Amino acid sequence: NTSLSASEYEGLLDLLGGNDTTPLTSLYRTSVHGTTYGDLLDNVGDAKPLVFVVRKDKYVFGAFINCGLELPEGPRDAEHGYECDLWHFSLSGHFPKPT
Repeated sequence: NTSLSASEYEGLLDLLGGNDTTPLTSLYRTSVHGTTYGDLLDNVGDAKPLVFVVRKDKYVFGAFINCGLELPEGPRDAEHGYECDLWHFSLSGHFPKPT
């Protein structure tokens, strides 16, 4: 279940190097699952790789990470870094075609 248009979905598949048979599964939507960080973690779990898609007015953009989410050691840890491939993309609103 996705809020992406057919062209946005195809653009995302192209950026990911997939094709029409590449399965993408929606794990979390704020409108369905809630808006807290805990809601996100509960629904994403240890899935990887991950694609985050944000829709704001006419803009659709996001980020891809090849690993899963890793929590900090404790709730007071201000920073938590780990190695992960990351890239940002725009599916519509910013440029004539997905970038």
